Amino acid sequence: ETEVPGATDQLGTPPVETPGGVLIRSLDAVAEDAVGVLSAADGSLGDDMWDGTDRATAIRLLEALPASYPYSEARALTRRLLLSIATPPTGASETSSLLAARVAGLVTIGAPDDAIELARAASSRAVPDHLARAVISAHFLDGDIGAGCDVLARFEVGYVELFWQKALVVCQIAEDKGAEASLGLDLLREEGGGVDRFFENIAYTVAAGSPVTPEQLDEAGSADVLNFALLTVAEAELPDWLLESDDPAILRAALASPHVDPLRKLARAHGAMLAGQITAVEVVAVYEGLETDPEAAAAALLDPDSVERDLWL
Repeated sequence: ETEVPGATDQLGTPPVETPGGVLIRSLDAVAEDAVGVLSAADGSLGDDMWDGTDRATAIRLLEALPASYPYSEARALTRRLLLSIATPPTGASETSSLLAARVAGLVTIGAPDDAIELARAASSRAVPDHLARAVISAHFLDGDIGAGCDVLARFEVGYVELFWQKALVVCQIAEDKGAEASLGLDLLREEGGGVDRFFENIAYTVAAGSPVTPEQLDEAGSADVLNFALLTVAEAELPDWLLESDDPAILRAALASPHVDPLRKLARAHGAMLAGQITAVEVVAVYEGLETDPEAAAAALLDPDSVERDLWL
């Protein structure tokens, strides 16, 4: 390869000329936006899928992707788009990162495991700050509060926005720091930060070490990732208003949660499948998580009328 004297690589490192006249330089940095999980052999959309598209337009289109799809094939195609390894689009964007939009998009469609895997493909050592919110949300939706809190602890930009303040409260409660969590809630209340009443009520209760009551769960709140995470920490039965959410991220997280009665979970899974919100494969996964013992299965076969309708295969 012919080198131009005085040239620098993409890292800004000048090449070094050896006595033999060979120029040595470090390898060009791999563009963050080029990383992915799916190669051409794994079903990606191809290395040139962004050809002819500028970066700002690509990010705008990714951020406009819907959360729900009427056909499972459309969701599968969206997943392939977001996970594909490809040459990044040209140009620059001052507002966002293509990778960040892809990770956030996977969280939005209810694919937290994919979001975490994509973020790790970009940085195996630590989660970059611009990916942190989406990765924390993905871990929370997976029910892995500890992993999400580990990412939160390394976030260096500061807990200014409401999401970060509420996430910090969730993590303080999870780490048995009830006094700190209560102080944080007091500050949020004084600042008038817009914390929904349900989150505040449940957080104060759990921070004090008290059990959550059915009456508290009946008061509907926002069906979002932070309320889901808080209820996961509280080990409380997920209420109907959250289980019935049409948000694909919350729906799939609720169907995977151990804090839902199996019959309620199956009824919701069947309804979601009929509405086209989830696939039959996902309903099968709910059945597989029942851990029914052989005796119960045998009894069901001998006397089908004794089995709840939603338990029928």
